[in-house]
Amino acid sequence: MLNSSCAIRELEGIAAFSVNIVSAFLGSLGNILVCITVCSSPRLHKAWCYFICSLSLADLLVNLVVQPMEVILTFTRMNGVCQHTLRDAFRLAAYITCGASLMNLALMSVERCLAIFWPLKQRQLQRLTRRKIFALFLIIWGIPCLLAFPGIIAERGTRLSSILVLIGLAGCYGVILTSYGILFMRTRAHFKVHQATTLTVREFAQGNKSTDSPNARCEFKTCGTKNKRESETNATKKGRESETPVAKKRRESEKRAAKTIAVVIALFTLSWVPYGYVLVSDPEQNVNSFYIWAVTVGLSNSAVNPLVYFFSNKAFRKSSKQTLRSLFCCCEDY
Repeated sequence: MLNSSCAIRELEGIAAFSVNIVSAFLGSLGNILVCITVCSSPRLHKAWCYFICSLSLADLLVNLVVQPMEVILTFTRMNGVCQHTLRDAFRLAAYITCGASLMNLALMSVERCLAIFWPLKQRQLQRLTRRKIFALFLIIWGIPCLLAFPGIIAERGTRLSSILVLIGLAGCYGVILTSYGILFMRTRAHFKVHQATTLTVREFAQGNKSTDSPNARCEFKTCGTKNKRESETNATKKGRESETPVAKKRRESEKRAAKTIAVVIALFTLSWVPYGYVLVSDPEQNVNSFYIWAVTVGLSNSAVNPLVYFFSNKAFRKSSKQTLRSLFCCCEDY
């Protein structure tokens, strides 16, 4: 059925068609590798890696289900044909998979916050995750389904679904911003304390040098140097006891993982901002050039995440190389 409201220019359709095909192919390979790497590497059997695996599963569904539907829709739009049923199915699948991705990012933000500043609680959370990972996955995938289905099934369709999607976005980004806000504030406070301690130790060392004369020694004592010395000694002992090499190494590893997740969140946000603008400015989501490229850019984000994991995290990069070697060795044996 020809409809001018669905028609797009042929050159624009071919470009979007090609981008979606390439992104779906490369993203499928990358996300399958991520899932195999996490499952087969004992060093990656951690809470945040389980969430990474769930996020890769959501991205894989985007590559295998959502993007092929967008490819078909793009092809039919070049001929001026509207596929209303397929478009509704596309929206439903896109809302569920992207909502699951955002839920994963929100829970990863909370987990990173606990891992860095409340390590005991984080270890308890990690044990809980290993025991009840299925329950967490039900939450991650159940909430997007509850928000997506009513909007698609309801009579007013797209407007209600847009409102529910915006509610979900606000909730998830509220959790993400709160978690990383706590991380930023605690890190800043820790840096200030460390800087003040270093400055006090330097002043104390300079005070020791200036106490050669009796008058200077008396002045130094009247300024409370003795109390300062005792407090600095106690602080140094506590710091040495708490910051063992193993604990320091673990903390640095947790921070690197938090930075990796922050990069993933930033790229996800930038990729889906154009489509968010469509939800706000045009709830009916009329097909036009901006809509086509907003959807294409957002869906292409699913192919970028495996590259982020590989290049920004040393442990994941090492495990991925080992997985690739083992896969190629198995292929050569056959």
